[in-house]
Amino acid sequence: MNMKKIIAMAFAAVFVSGGAAVLPAGDFTDITASAMETTENISTGFLANDLPDGTIVITKYLGNEETVIIPETLFNKKVSVIGEAAFLFNHNVKKISVPDTVTTIEKDAFRTCDNLEEVHLGSNVQVLEDLVFFDDEKLKTVNIPSSLLYVGKSCFSHTGLTSVSFPMDVCVIDQNAFNECTALQSAVLPSKLDNINDLVFYGCSSLKSITIPNTVCAIHMGAFRGCSALKNLNIPASVQGIEAYAVGYDIDCNYKTGVTLSVVAGTAGEKYAKENGINYVYGSGGSSNKGDVNGDGKVNAGDITKVAAHIKGLKKLSAAEQERADANSDGNVNAADITKIAAHIKGLKTLS
Repeated sequence: MNMKKIIAMAFAAVFVSGGAAVLPAGDFTDITASAMETTENISTGFLANDLPDGTIVITKYLGNEETVIIPETLFNKKVSVIGEAAFLFNHNVKKISVPDTVTTIEKDAFRTCDNLEEVHLGSNVQVLEDLVFFDDEKLKTVNIPSSLLYVGKSCFSHTGLTSVSFPMDVCVIDQNAFNECTALQSAVLPSKLDNINDLVFYGCSSLKSITIPNTVCAIHMGAFRGCSALKNLNIPASVQGIEAYAVGYDIDCNYKTGVTLSVVAGTAGEKYAKENGINYVYGSGGSSNKGDVNGDGKVNAGDITKVAAHIKGLKKLSAAEQERADANSDGNVNAADITKIAAHIKGLKTLS
């Protein structure tokens, strides 16, 4: 261990015990002024190691503060990683602020911090490894930065989150990520998510609102199993496969939860609903096909009827339905659109 590491640990031990910052005599009597200036800026109780890229990983927090602001630098080196189990089983901390210098938070970093209520993640966090916040039952507030690329297995499982929103386009959310977050009521997923992994929202019994992006191609085993408060779910046409017990079943798979799926005819959503006896309706399902006003995967007389009712003011189309009804793409829904849809049905001119 180099001299700076020894000094840091000595200062940390003094600070944690609440004593005066007095170093022992002997090998430490020739400490340089620059080393002293560095240690004076160290937040209480942090141990750290050098990384090959010249940055620092925080390996352990030894303090007992309720509010912890993780420093941007130690020994004039940037803190880039919160190390594995750095705060594991800390029973005092309630609020944590992670600096913008940090890009990775390793496995178990904040696991079972049973009084942790609030976390602010810096704007450059890219990776949250497995079990980072696992079993933090009082954790209600975590911001998700737009830099985030990966959420590890069981990362937020058994937390007290009530809502979660992913502002970024692309992010991988691994298995069990929000497993048994029983207070979670709503979730906004990344707009270009390609898979909803196994058991991601398993046991989220309060989940009422979630939108599946129309980039998702697969919903894996038990993804929404045990989401008993989820009564409506739109399955986009982009979804090509839905695995066993993905949605519509209680935790024990013994009974249906009463969810109604909005699906597109001829897609995996319709097939899953029929095979599993799940309630379903034909809806937009992520369809953007011109002329397919009711979103059932077909362009026929039923679509003309809906457009006509809208024009007459009898039954207004939704925004998504109006977009599909605007067959000539002029920004309006009128008789000209009916003419184009009719020509398509008769085979005279195909809609683009």
